[in-house]
Amino acid sequence: MDRSMTLPVLVMGIGNILLQDEGIGIHVIKELRKIILPEYVELLDGGVGGFGLMAWMDGREKIIFIDAIEAKEQPGTLYRLPFSYGDRFFANQHSLHEQTLRGLVSMVEVLGQSLPEIVLIGVEPARIGWGMSLSPVIAEKIPLLISLVKKEINAFSESECIGENLTLKKDVKYNKP
Repeated sequence: MDRSMTLPVLVMGIGNILLQDEGIGIHVIKELRKIILPEYVELLDGGVGGFGLMAWMDGREKIIFIDAIEAKEQPGTLYRLPFSYGDRFFANQHSLHEQTLRGLVSMVEVLGQSLPEIVLIGVEPARIGWGMSLSPVIAEKIPLLISLVKKEINAFSESECIGENLTLKKDVKYNKP
């Protein structure tokens, strides 16, 4: 990956769209692509990519993961977890993905890459089984999940750090996927 073109904020949807609500992260990314976001934000459908996603994490200042989170709460419960908290909370949780988020972040650390601010935004799934449609209770949470993502992006833009980044990169043109 060409680091000179790495945008500071990555919003990554992860999950498997073949397993109903487990694919919520991918569905949210599809909806986010329909709206105008700041030029310093990159959207990524991470699918079930596991360790292949490490290259996308390098050089970021903030990563916002969107995923289904099974924490035995009411279906549709929304979560916003800074990864430092999520790390402890999900230490013994296993995802249906190729690799847990903790494993992915651990490998980034082992390889000596700097870790950005990481936030996990998710929703408790209602149904995980074969099928590409979201359950109604989860589908109706998409606008709220988008709102949470936009709040995270806005929080980044309000920090002093983004002013420096935009000054340094203001002449670079970014092509969004």
